[in-house]
Amino acid sequence: MFILALLAGCGPQPAPNVPTVAPPRDAGRLAAASPVAMAAAGDTVFYADLEGVWAVPIAGGDARLVTNTRQLVQRIVPHGTDLYLAVEDGLLLVPTAGGTATAIHTAGAGLAFAVDDGGIWFNDGNGLQVMPLAGGAARTVAERLGSQASIIVTDADAVFVTEELSGEDRPSLTLDEDVVASALWRVAKVDGKRTPIARRQFGVAGVAVRDDRVYWTSYGAGLRSAPAAGGAIRTHVGGAGVALTADVDGVIVETASHLLIEVRGDVARVDPGALTRMPEATPAPVLAGGALVALVTDESAGASELWRLKRPWTSQVTVAGWVTDRVAELAVSGDDLLVLDAPRDETLEGRIVRIGPGGKQRVVARATGIDGLAVDGDTIGYHAAGALWRVGPGPAARAVALPEDELVLGLTLAGDRFYWSDSQTVRTAPASGGAASTLHEPRGRFGGSGRPDAELVVDGATVYFSSLGWGSTAVQRVKGLEATDLLFEPGEDAGHLGDGLVRAGDALYVTVGESEVWRVPMAGGPAMPLARELPTLPYNLVAVGQRLACAMVIDGTTTVAMIDPMKGSMTPLLGLPRDYTVVLAGAPSGDAVYVGLVASDLILRVPLPAR
Repeated sequence: MFILALLAGCGPQPAPNVPTVAPPRDAGRLAAASPVAMAAAGDTVFYADLEGVWAVPIAGGDARLVTNTRQLVQRIVPHGTDLYLAVEDGLLLVPTAGGTATAIHTAGAGLAFAVDDGGIWFNDGNGLQVMPLAGGAARTVAERLGSQASIIVTDADAVFVTEELSGEDRPSLTLDEDVVASALWRVAKVDGKRTPIARRQFGVAGVAVRDDRVYWTSYGAGLRSAPAAGGAIRTHVGGAGVALTADVDGVIVETASHLLIEVRGDVARVDPGALTRMPEATPAPVLAGGALVALVTDESAGASELWRLKRPWTSQVTVAGWVTDRVAELAVSGDDLLVLDAPRDETLEGRIVRIGPGGKQRVVARATGIDGLAVDGDTIGYHAAGALWRVGPGPAARAVALPEDELVLGLTLAGDRFYWSDSQTVRTAPASGGAASTLHEPRGRFGGSGRPDAELVVDGATVYFSSLGWGSTAVQRVKGLEATDLLFEPGEDAGHLGDGLVRAGDALYVTVGESEVWRVPMAGGPAMPLARELPTLPYNLVAVGQRLACAMVIDGTTTVAMIDPMKGSMTPLLGLPRDYTVVLAGAPSGDAVYVGLVASDLILRVPLPAR
């Protein structure tokens, strides 16, 4: 199931003497509840709603009322045979077996506290404090700590706290006001000595200690870690992270793109999910009895429920890489990804990034206002600063000077030539350097749909095109200065061509009207409908070997799907949250499609099923 939730999985890990349990063998519904807080210990999940605090076995069964509190419980931290509950007035203590909650603290701890055998650890805004497990006077461990920005976690020797930054210490970032800049510190339990783990982070939402490393998730990265004693920081997953939970098997992070990603070793595996389930904002997912538990909403049913997801995940969808600004365009060259990492502010510098199979990145070009990525083998082309540029082998070189106001749409690199549209014509120029010339200028009824786009397919010296800047109602081809041939024109009732024109084998495939894909032979001859009455019009149509991949919005969910030209069948591959924009690129091997998530800057590798 596609099980998602927001915010951080907080508090210490279960005590080591908790007996292990056999993990559930399948995903399943645990409770028809909408909790505001959730935690886990052993094989039990504890959650709080308006009626009180409940316990439900990870294997499923009836929920048991643990306690009914006067105030809403906003956080639950299990420790041993007790639960520590955060309410507006302070902290409460109740046995996991159930009973009346006892007040043990009236102010200061708030939601950011941790519990271990040494006591209850919290930052009251002045410094790190610790008080006995049963309550009582607090002792100052470290003074002069600012406001706590996120949760607190502990290990045997230290407490890890996030301190909100302000004034000169606060770095600038153009983000929502809710994103808080913070520093992550290690504070020794014995003498309060502070060691910096990460000095400047944005929106830290989760922290966990595992295998002598401290992990955290933030708006700046999906998952980072550093040695628990301090040291070099490693980024495991890019994008923006909003929740974190960990156990001895791995670390699970939830991204701002509403994906659950499990990191085990060097592999970051994505839960591809069910198309109808969407995430709730709170509480965070938790790990219990070998399974992940989270709150999800089935929008078709209009209901939220607690679900479990078995581990390890069998999904073959993995994180192939990430960028820091925005995935604007995506291409594949051999085993590498080429990404146009374009800032949302076009006045800033953009980059073309090469990402290898292991996720290693190398910037191959930088420019202000960069756009129009084109790749042919080891050669890369792009448009920036009123010119076309060529990269590889060797550094970037200016190849073709263009008028400052010339549009470059549908930039394509084939052999030693660039091809593009200036909005109404097909243009070409040698990639090794030289002047641009015009191949084709459409006439008559083949232009004018009002869509600023261009779709070009190049085969040798022949250019096939449908849209030229402002649209087209036909698929045409031109070779050099020869006359244009008309290959396919939809009937009057079919509607305009869409924004997809790709080649697979000896045919072109084009989207038509609101829900159709047609096959157009490149050699000429009758065009045939490949897929009709699709749920919606595909966009980002790409070739993946001899098959096609596309994105569609189905019932408010962005769906990445495969279309088999031989069978005319459509197979959903991946479901993503609503209002999500993706960029697709097909692997030349034909066994996978790469999905660039524009909002979160992540790139996923989605295998195609065997034929």
